[in-house]
Amino acid sequence: MIQEPPRSNYDLNFELLGYQIRVFWGFWILAAILGWSWSEYMHAYSQVVTESSPGPFVFLLIWVAAVFLSILVHELGHSLAFSYFGIRSHIVLHHMGGVAIANSFGSWDGARQGRLGSRENVIVSAAGPALQLALAAVTLAIAYAFNISATIPFTRIPLSDAANPQPFLAFAFVQAIVLPSVFWALLNLAPVFPMDGGQILRGLLEIFNVRDPHHATHLTSLIVAALLGVYFLSVGQLMPAMLFMFLGATNYQMMQMGRSGF
Repeated sequence: MIQEPPRSNYDLNFELLGYQIRVFWGFWILAAILGWSWSEYMHAYSQVVTESSPGPFVFLLIWVAAVFLSILVHELGHSLAFSYFGIRSHIVLHHMGGVAIANSFGSWDGARQGRLGSRENVIVSAAGPALQLALAAVTLAIAYAFNISATIPFTRIPLSDAANPQPFLAFAFVQAIVLPSVFWALLNLAPVFPMDGGQILRGLLEIFNVRDPHHATHLTSLIVAALLGVYFLSVGQLMPAMLFMFLGATNYQMMQMGRSGF
């Protein structure tokens, strides 16, 4: 899941803030699949509010662009933290989200240490969700300043006094940035290895000298993944349910391998 996918002629490659970024073609497909229901809902909502709509495909493009920005910011958070500790990295957005990958040891700038310690790993892992949540907060602040209708994610609390969400496309773009940013950041902070929360958990267990931190991490991840899998299944969210079931099985396998001495 967290490994870099093979290169393809259909990948998008560019550089930002000195980081090489590659967008695997599967990223766009997954983003479109995840956003189709949202785009249909916004299309219907627009017809109610404004009595017109640019069409669901326009809203789908808004969603894909917003998700691209949100996940890119998440991975930039990891890469910026890597840079702070003297490690170069590159970013790949793929069909499972994205990953910031540390380059080879030969690319270290001064290499203050041979590898990241537990404290540094916690900071690197937390930096991605933190920057993504900051993106959501800044977006909401801008919406409030310009009186663009928006709501706090997963609540009905409005952030402006506008009677109707106008202009509607601006409202849609704000929602498309904020909702996946908060959801993806919180999802990644779940203590399930190898997600960010699982990496943070392992680092904290190592810092506090817990006996066999790897086993404890995988056991906790297995339990949390099972609970989240059942929850998402109960609310009809099949994709996250399958994700956590897969992660639970992966952590169970890692526990067995650890007991076998591999």
